[in-house]
Amino acid sequence: MQLINEPDTDFHLKLNEQLFHIPYVMLQRNYKRWNECLHTEESLLADELAQFNALMNYKDLNNDKQAVSVLTKLIKRIDAFEKRIEKIATHEMELLDRIDHRIKFFKLLQQTKTENDRSGLLQWYQQYTNLLICDYLTRNSPLPQNNEMNPGESFLLQHHLDKLLDHRVLVNANKISKELTEHHDLTALLNWVKENNAHLGQRHSQLEFKARFQEYIDVLKSGHHAKAIECLQSHLLKFMSSNSKEIQTACGLIVYIDTCAELLRTDEQQDNSSADLSKEYLHRFTTHVSKNKSAAYQHFFRCDSPFESQSSFAKTSLNSLDTMASFFNSTNLSEYMDLLKEERWQQLNELFLDEYYSLYGISKDDPLLIYLSLGISTLKTHACLEHIGDSSGSHSILDTTLHQQEHLNPCPVCSENFAPLAKDLPYAHHTESKLFDNPVMLPNGNVYDLKKLEQLAQKLRRKKIFPLQEYEILDPIDKEVYSKSDYITMYPT
Repeated sequence: MQLINEPDTDFHLKLNEQLFHIPYVMLQRNYKRWNECLHTEESLLADELAQFNALMNYKDLNNDKQAVSVLTKLIKRIDAFEKRIEKIATHEMELLDRIDHRIKFFKLLQQTKTENDRSGLLQWYQQYTNLLICDYLTRNSPLPQNNEMNPGESFLLQHHLDKLLDHRVLVNANKISKELTEHHDLTALLNWVKENNAHLGQRHSQLEFKARFQEYIDVLKSGHHAKAIECLQSHLLKFMSSNSKEIQTACGLIVYIDTCAELLRTDEQQDNSSADLSKEYLHRFTTHVSKNKSAAYQHFFRCDSPFESQSSFAKTSLNSLDTMASFFNSTNLSEYMDLLKEERWQQLNELFLDEYYSLYGISKDDPLLIYLSLGISTLKTHACLEHIGDSSGSHSILDTTLHQQEHLNPCPVCSENFAPLAKDLPYAHHTESKLFDNPVMLPNGNVYDLKKLEQLAQKLRRKKIFPLQEYEILDPIDKEVYSKSDYITMYPT
C-alpha cells in the first residue's frame, strides 16, 4: 500500500522521457561526428603515407628531406586526430554517465516505494521538485548580464543535480529565444540553422526562410536598400519554388516601405484607424511610384519594363484622390504593414522553439507546469474562476468587499498565479463534498451557508456598500438580491 497518494514510477518516466531522449540524440550526433572525423582523417593519412613512401623510393638526399617533412606532418596530424578522438570519447562517456545517474534516480524512487520508506520518498520528491524548478528557470530566465550564469543553471549546480538535467541544451535554447524576443538579433538563430541544416531539411522546415525573410525586413527598415537587395538575391530567391508568394511580397516591400512609412506611423498613432491622406502626400506618392516602378521591375526581372509602353501608373491606377485612398486601404497594402509588425519576432521565436525541441525530443510544456496542472485539475470545480465583475464599474466597492469575504475560500485554482494555468483544464469529478452547517439553495441554484449569507448582508447594510432591506440577502457570485423567504433549506442524504 502506498504511503502517499501519488503516481507510480512508470508515470514519472513517461513525463520525463526528455531526460533520456536528449542524451540519446546527443550520443547519435557524437557518433556521427566521430564517424565523419574517422573517414576524413583516414583518407588524409592514407594520402600522406602514400606520398611518404613514394619519396622514400627515390633514395636521394633531397627526397629524403621532403620525406622527413611529410613524416613530421603525418605525426602531427596523428597527434591531433588522437586528441579529437579522445575528446569525442570523453563526451560520450559523460553522456552515458548522465543516463546512468538518471536510471539510478528513478530506481531509487521505485526502491523507496517497495520498502515503504516514507522519509526516503519525501526526500526523493524534494530533490525532484528542485529539478523541476531548475528546468523551469533554465528555460524561462532572462538573459544574464556581465557573463553571469543562468539562474536555473546556477541553482542546479548548487544542489548537485547537473547530471540529472541537460542544462546546456536548455540554456542554449533560452539564449537564442531571448535574443529574438528581447534584442531582435538573428545572429544566434542563423548560426544554429546553419549547424542543423540537415535536420531542418528532413522536416521541410520554414525556419531558415522565415529567419532570412525577417533579416531582409530589418535591413529594409534600417534604410539600407542595396544590402536588402543583396540579402534577397543571396538568401531568399533559392526558396522561390516553395515560397513564391512571400518572395513577391518581399519584392514589393522594398518600394512600399519608402512610400508608406509616413502612413504607417499615422496609422499606429490613430490605433489602426484609417489615415487621413493629404493631397500633398498623395501627389508625392504618385510621383515617386510612377518614377520608380519601371526601375524596380528592370532590377528584379532583368528585362524591359512593360509599364513603359503603357500610360503611367499615376494617370491610370491613381488618377484621383479617391482612387489613391482606396489603394492605400487595399488588402495588398495591409499585407505589407503586417510584415512590419513586432509580432513577427514572437512568431519566429515560436517556430524556432518548435524546431529546437523537436530535435532533442523536449516537451514544449514546462514539466513543472505539467505537474502543477495535474494537481490543479483535481481541485477545479464549476464554481472556480467565476468573475465577480469589473472593479472599475459602479459596484467597485462591492466587488472589493466580496473578494475579501471569508465565504470565498482561498482557492489555489482561482488565485492570480494559477488561474491562467487552470482556465483550460477539465473540471474534477469529486465523489465527496464538504457540506455547510446550514446549507440553503437560492432560486438561481447556488448553495451557501445561511449564516454566512446573513453576515454578508449585515455587513453590506452596516457599511452602506449595497442597498439591502432587512429581509434581503445577496448572492455573492452573480450579485442577485433575494428575499430570505426565497431560499430552500437543504437536507443532504
